[in-house]
Amino acid sequence: MKVWEEKLKIGVVGAGSWGSALAYYFSILGFNVNLWVREEELFDDLIKKRENTFFLKGVKFNSRVKFSKDFLDFNKEDIIFLAVPVQFLREVLKDLKIYLERKKDFVNCSKGIEIETLKIPSQIIKEELKGKIKNIASLSGPTFAKEVVQGFPTAAVFASENENFSKYLQEKFSSLRFRFYRSKDIKGVELAGALKNIYAIGSGIIKALNLGANTWASYLTRSLHEMKRFCLHFGGNEETLSGLAGFGDLVLTSSSSNSRNFQVGFKIGKGENLKTIIGNMNMVAEGVYTLRAVYKISKERKISMPIAEALYKILYKKMDLNKAIEKLMIRELKEEGKL
Repeated sequence: MKVWEEKLKIGVVGAGSWGSALAYYFSILGFNVNLWVREEELFDDLIKKRENTFFLKGVKFNSRVKFSKDFLDFNKEDIIFLAVPVQFLREVLKDLKIYLERKKDFVNCSKGIEIETLKIPSQIIKEELKGKIKNIASLSGPTFAKEVVQGFPTAAVFASENENFSKYLQEKFSSLRFRFYRSKDIKGVELAGALKNIYAIGSGIIKALNLGANTWASYLTRSLHEMKRFCLHFGGNEETLSGLAGFGDLVLTSSSSNSRNFQVGFKIGKGENLKTIIGNMNMVAEGVYTLRAVYKISKERKISMPIAEALYKILYKKMDLNKAIEKLMIRELKEEGKL
């Protein structure tokens, strides 16, 4: 891959696996990157070893990556990528905006729905950074952080209501190892990214119960159907759900033990307690929290989400797994194509 020097300054907020992978990728393209680190112990480790031994072991950052534990220098950045869990996004933005003296371009890289407000990331960003935003986009798709830094060919989508901005991002950051598409459907892209985490939990349960390929294929198909129904209700485009942010990310997250949400489901399927599972994880499984938000929204808006409802009852009401499956199978028979 051709590397070039760039004057463009990039800030990445969040040094989890995905934020770290993005910082690494941008740096090997030749960009200078400022990576904000929340955890004191992780910050010290990064300074000493230039490696994220907590969330992305084995990956050494080059000299273009700078590590920060505050936002003092973020006013100098041109584009800020936000890669913190959605449930902490608002809190982080409140701190960040204190240091912003001019309008910036922002790219959301998180997938989820805020439990307290039932809002998606771009809505949270617009609320908290009002008057500080030049452009806003969301990055989503089937992207395991480890595979991105390993250089495996990967594709994702930049979504923005401003097509000129998404095209700019697409052209600026695409390479031989990472191909970006663009979309104007930021709402659909963010909802798809949030919803797929829910259904990945169910996929893990299916794997743990050894229910077979027929079950998994049927489950995934009907899960995508529910995702479409939910997104369309809020003005998303059906085509988005057939793309990288929808079907692509659903397949990836639902078929690999590298997925944190899949892992949660697998352990639930093996009889482990949700509280114990979450307590033993060093990274956030967004689907656990998004499920609560989606269940509440679907009830308030009367959106039919039988699979999501079953998963909610399994995780939060301790419903028997076999009983949940039985209830799904004996529902009223319907025509397949109708949303």
